[in-house]
Amino acid sequence: MSLASFFALLALILFDRYLVEKGANVKDENNYGCTCFLLAVINNYIEIARMLYYEFGATLTEKNNEGETALLCAANEGHLELLQWLVQEGIWTLKLLISLFTNSYIFWLGSDLKQRDSYGCAPLLLAAMNGHLNIVEWLLAHGSSLDEKNMYGCTAMLLAVINGHRSVSEWLLNHGASLSERNKEGESAILCVANEGHLEMMQWLIEVGADIYDRNNEGETALLCAIDTGRLHIVKYLIEGRHLFFAFLQAPLDPH
Repeated sequence: MSLASFFALLALILFDRYLVEKGANVKDENNYGCTCFLLAVINNYIEIARMLYYEFGATLTEKNNEGETALLCAANEGHLELLQWLVQEGIWTLKLLISLFTNSYIFWLGSDLKQRDSYGCAPLLLAAMNGHLNIVEWLLAHGSSLDEKNMYGCTAMLLAVINGHRSVSEWLLNHGASLSERNKEGESAILCVANEGHLEMMQWLIEVGADIYDRNNEGETALLCAIDTGRLHIVKYLIEGRHLFFAFLQAPLDPH
């Protein structure tokens, strides 16, 4: 960080502190349901986020209209340092309650990796969907699972290929993900890519062994999916580049 950037950030922090001390509402939200704390996290202003959390009552459970907490926002935006801090706060700043009935201690973890947004996306799924490989690596090393799925049945692998993130897809495949993972529509990676029209991703999937005759719940192969969604470049590649002319007629319904 340059000296000018440092002083600009310092001025912003001091100004925010001044506003809060003069009565500004730190629980105020914008039209998307983002509080001051969530906006600080989204924009990677870690010092402002820490100030709001430690000094002015921000909580790890605040959510925007998409059901995203601070941890989910950090994963979504790719802010590794902020995500690490939020997870650590969830571990060490446990909300300790004393049960009057059992005289036992109840611990509540503020920033656990199983949090979900309104679409069922955990931190790992958001990171994979947005191509944040460093976040994906860190989360899987600290408790996230390749088996996690959103409400549509999409795993991290499927979300990475759907959004064209080859580096994330390659890393996941090399660390236990499978090309045969399916969403609720019965779509494997190659079928998702055919629908979305990512030619480079299609080429890579075929190179690493994806089954071009795989079918979804509607009985569609990659070629049929590409035709159904109007992906001309994918159709031409499958027919001309891979000699699949009339493959959609010739392929067996269940090649396995």
